[in-house]
Amino acid sequence: MSSEFLFEAGFEEIPADFLPHIREQLRSEFERRLQEHRLPCASVEVCYTLRRLVVRLAGLASQQGDREEVVLGPPRKAALDSAGQPTKAAQGFARSKGVDFAQCRVIHTEKGEYFGFARTIRGESAAAMLPAICTATLQSLSFPKSMRWGEGNVTYVRPVRWILALLDGAPLSVEFAGVVSGGATRIDRFAAQADAPVTGWDDYLARLRSCGICVDPAERRRMIEDELRHQATSAGGVLREDPQLLDTVSDLVESPLVVGGRFAEEFLELPPEILMTSMREHQKHFAVVDHGGGILPHFLAVAESPGTRTAELADNVRRGNERVLRARLDDARFFWHEDARHTLEERAAGLDHVLFQQDLGTYRHKTERLLTIIPKLAAWLPEVDLESALAAARLCKADLTTDMVKEFPSLQGIVGGLYARREGHAEKVWRAIYDHYLPVSLDDRLPATDEGGLITIADRLDTISGCLGLGLVPSGSRDPLGLRRLGLGAVRISSERKWHLPLRDAFSIALDAHSVRFGRTREEIVEDFGEFVDARLRFLFEPYGYDLVNAVIAGASKDVYDVRLRLDALKQVIGSQDFLSIAVAFKRIKNIIREQPRCQVSRELYRLEEEREMDTSFQRVREEALPLIAQGEYAGALQRIATLRPVVDRFFDKVLVMDPDRVVRSNRIGLLQQMAALLLSVADFAEIAVEERSK
Repeated sequence: MSSEFLFEAGFEEIPADFLPHIREQLRSEFERRLQEHRLPCASVEVCYTLRRLVVRLAGLASQQGDREEVVLGPPRKAALDSAGQPTKAAQGFARSKGVDFAQCRVIHTEKGEYFGFARTIRGESAAAMLPAICTATLQSLSFPKSMRWGEGNVTYVRPVRWILALLDGAPLSVEFAGVVSGGATRIDRFAAQADAPVTGWDDYLARLRSCGICVDPAERRRMIEDELRHQATSAGGVLREDPQLLDTVSDLVESPLVVGGRFAEEFLELPPEILMTSMREHQKHFAVVDHGGGILPHFLAVAESPGTRTAELADNVRRGNERVLRARLDDARFFWHEDARHTLEERAAGLDHVLFQQDLGTYRHKTERLLTIIPKLAAWLPEVDLESALAAARLCKADLTTDMVKEFPSLQGIVGGLYARREGHAEKVWRAIYDHYLPVSLDDRLPATDEGGLITIADRLDTISGCLGLGLVPSGSRDPLGLRRLGLGAVRISSERKWHLPLRDAFSIALDAHSVRFGRTREEIVEDFGEFVDARLRFLFEPYGYDLVNAVIAGASKDVYDVRLRLDALKQVIGSQDFLSIAVAFKRIKNIIREQPRCQVSRELYRLEEEREMDTSFQRVREEALPLIAQGEYAGALQRIATLRPVVDRFFDKVLVMDPDRVVRSNRIGLLQQMAALLLSVADFAEIAVEERSK
């Protein structure tokens, strides 16, 4: 017989960004504890709002299954005498356990034979175990920040106000943080005793929905998004997509009310980036745009709807948001005009007073390093307009001294680009400044120009080299300076712009640009960067398969785009049985030549037809493959290498490489060393999981 359990813990408002993580903790902790208590459950469903955490256990076993328990007593030798009769030790053991001696027997274990008995342990009911499971689960949750309230000693994410616990409609007694559960939820946040009795999951959802409360975060998000789109259409435009803001506001309300408002058209003089950032970051407002993407003088706000919804309520919310937004936009317009009193060139002089990092100096020092690094990196990138890149680099950090960036830090770079455009700088210059912090996240867009991409990579290598030099290496989940994100962005740019830019050499250039004396050797710093960039490559190219990525990284790849070309080639030929056989043979070759000295090859020393055939075929394939490898046409090279399969198979079938004759053995090893060198010039085939790919 299965049961349904409904558990709800009510709180003061929990910060929205805590909630998704709390949800995952709740699910995993309930699942783990149910398993530990041997209490099967078909599904664990977790929902939440900012005021309540909700768990529904569906298909829950009403009772544990019975289990057999073996109770061991004294060893057989101590329990039975020579005649097989019970000793005092055996009789005392039976009495102490409350069983008749006749129920005991000799039990065989891994440690020997013991005197004991088996008994059936009746399973406990779910009703008896669930209160302890709920309390332990709540106690186990962790939060970025906690608080203490009242006179209690409990520290938790927010004060607990009520608990609901129902098993098949019957209340269970659960106590946590001084609150004892009951059979009611709480609806009205402003009425301390506004309890609403419920009888189960369906009744619970109906009660909440009748008051506009939605506990399912995915459903709540859909409701808000649908209403946002509807109101944007009513305003004569379309909703400007902002999935991250939608996630945030969906967790800020439990009874969402979407209202539309207007702002004065005079504010449209502001660039859309500034206008929308002010709306988004200060007010969490959504923008409405026309079908061409131009911003309209409308906004959409998502508010909490206490009590009964009325037109008057919506109108009050609208007017309040319009009043506050106007003040915010007035501030943004003031910064826009006030910042124009000084050019970026003039502002760049103020970077002496903006600290980049305590040991690495100010942003003026960083700018000077960029001007040293960029020309050297540009030597690999003939498509880059170096003059424009240097002009942008001189000004790219100047907006850090503006009032606009002080108010909206997320606009750094963007504001500099907008101001550079206003001052009349060339498009390549202002666009490079505008983009040079991109990408901000994994899925973010990349700089639109070569010059912007170059400045971004130089800027990130400067930061990474300085931090690694200081020993600030990311470890585990700790990466307070975001070096992993910076590194991933650099490899993405190199890959997607198809740049043959050797990042390890570029890192050395960036490292040399620092004047600070690091407390680590150069070799240690460079080794850390090698591991760091390899980890970013594994992450970026994960869709190719871990084994192919490892094979290319361990091979002779020169740069990020070259890694991508080799992976594309491997992906193209990996399904070929001939190629997989060559990969298997390479593993054998690698094992044979490991730790062998370099050996010369002489055709006069061949004794068998199979080794002559091997040499002839290999030399032909090498002559065809090497030019293709030099041109980056790796797929063609691999296809030619795969044609060696028949002769390689015959070679290993008929030829004993480790011949007793030292001269013959060295000659055959030399041939295998030449083959290995050719294969390694593309990838280390020994890293390919042939068994998995053959299935």
